[in-house]
Amino acid sequence: MADSGLYSQAHLFTSALRIIEHMQKRPASLKEIADMLDFSAEETARISRRLEESGVIKTMLSGNQERFFIKDHLAIENIPKDVKTPAMMEEVMRVKAEKEAKLNQLEGLLKKGPAKTDLFAELDKAFKDPSSIKKTNPLD
Repeated sequence: MADSGLYSQAHLFTSALRIIEHMQKRPASLKEIADMLDFSAEETARISRRLEESGVIKTMLSGNQERFFIKDHLAIENIPKDVKTPAMMEEVMRVKAEKEAKLNQLEGLLKKGPAKTDLFAELDKAFKDPSSIKKTNPLD
């Protein structure tokens, strides 16, 4: 499904609610809405959460299923009509840049640290002659 923006998805969602309520004579469940709109259950749940936050719909728990009601259909008009897909790309690029910066920082720390050969030489010397190890505890 192409992301057509929350405004048009809200209209689709509320239309599906009305049709299901008319045909079934009861409030719609998430699965019924997802099947009618041919959306995935996850996408439908995401849309329902955003619409509930906007005050368009109301959710009620009935048994073990959520049922949906239209609370204020006019609140749909307060939702921006433009599709904001570049925001997602900006977020992806920001996270990618952060990861690259961390990787570069780790590489820099590895280059600054003692060479592995020096470290292994010190360990080998300590194993061969334990008395050569400097003791940090003054009571020893």
